[in-house]
Amino acid sequence: DTSGTEVELQVDGAPAQAEDAGEDVSLRGGRSIVPVHEPRMYRLLKSNRVASRLITLSVRSPGLEAYAFTFVSCVME
Repeated sequence: DTSGTEVELQVDGAPAQAEDAGEDVSLRGGRSIVPVHEPRMYRLLKSNRVASRLITLSVRSPGLEAYAFTFVSCVME
């Protein structure tokens, strides 16, 4: 399906901030949106700090399936 769907991303109950939004996140209308058009890994968040956060993904269209979530931590010097 080439039409895809949109996933809304929230971090601690609020849209992702521009400095934390990954390459696949669009910030529009006060929301952080991930357009999903194909099966692949999507880059949702980036940060240069380690923190405990609650990440919420919401989708209104049926049929979307997520199989893996990867979290990577590294120290930038």
